[in-house]
This record gives sequence, C-alpha cells and structure tokens, in this order.
Amino acid sequence: MNPPYDIICIGAGPTGLACAIEAKRAGLRPLVIDKGVLCNSLYRYPVNMVFFTTPELLEIGDLPFVSAAEKPTRVEALKYYRKCVEHYDLELRLGETVTRVDGGDGSFRVHTRVTENNPAIKTRDGGAGAASDAPVVERQKGVEITPLLAHENVYESRKLIVATGYYDLPNRLGVPGEDLPHVSHYYTEPHPYWRQ
Repeated sequence: MNPPYDIICIGAGPTGLACAIEAKRAGLRPLVIDKGVLCNSLYRYPVNMVFFTTPELLEIGDLPFVSAAEKPTRVEALKYYRKCVEHYDLELRLGETVTRVDGGDGSFRVHTRVTENNPAIKTRDGGAGAASDAPVVERQKGVEITPLLAHENVYESRKLIVATGYYDLPNRLGVPGEDLPHVSHYYTEPHPYWRQ
C-alpha cells in the first residue's frame, strides 16, 4: 500500500511552500507541517518591517507578488503567501511540532504533536491555547487549519523535505537572566518600550 502523501514538507515558510507548490504542480500530493503559523518566521518579524529586496525575489509558484512600493512590507508578504496557499489549495498542518521521523526513502513516518499556546490553534471555546481532546477545524480565508487531536499524529509519505529555517535559534549572549520568561529574543515594534 502506498503512503497517503507523496511528499511531506516540514516547515511552512516560503521555501517549504515553494517545494509543496512544485510538488503539486508535478501532480504529487504534498503535505506541509509547521509548529507555528503560516510563514512563522515572517510573522515574528517587526510589525512595520520593510524587506530589503524586491517583490519579484520573494515570488513562488509563478504567482506575481504585487507591492504598493518598491520594497514589500511584512504585511504584504504574509498576505501574498496566504494567497499562494489558497491558489494551490495546499494541505497544511499548522501548530504541530514534528517530534520524530521514522523510515527512509520511499516510506517515511512523520510523528507530530499539537503545539500548545500557538495562534494557529483554537480551543473548543474559541480561545487560544492547548487543544481539547476533540478535533478543531478552523477556516481562515479559505485555508483549512486542522490541528486534529492533542495527541501524537503520524503522517506517511514517500519523500521528505526539511525546510525549517533558522529564525527560531536566536544568538544567545551567555549573560545571566537571558532565559527568564519575561525576556524576549525577538523585536516587534518600539511602542511598548516608550519611556521605559
């Protein structure tokens, strides 16, 4: 029996999405898994960030990236990648952390767990946080986000692509206190720090 997916892409950033799009265009059935939200690294960029590159260099899947200015913004990029997912009707599992990969070429088994306290997941009462023991399906602008159950999920595929990026690994300073819960390694915007 053949596995249900031809390719699993671990990572729902631009590279993982581009791989899944090309697989789908080749007639294959891809699945994209990410522990965060769609394009989680871009989502964590500063709110008003402007890219240093042109929209054309951020394009995937032969879909034009139209920007209001010469350099696209974070908001425009996130919207563009959502549109790419919608256009190609990609199957996503957001808010699931890959915990283990078994098997090998031709028969991979990817084990995941639902990530708690993730914006990609809604509890049964609609709030963010840990998933309940019942399936939760949420539709956002035509994209179905299915965290499934709060237990381990196992997906099978013939091929595997790891496109996890590096943004989740901050450069640590090695100073006391940098691992305290109130310390952030990510900059979002200056407003909360005014007069502090």
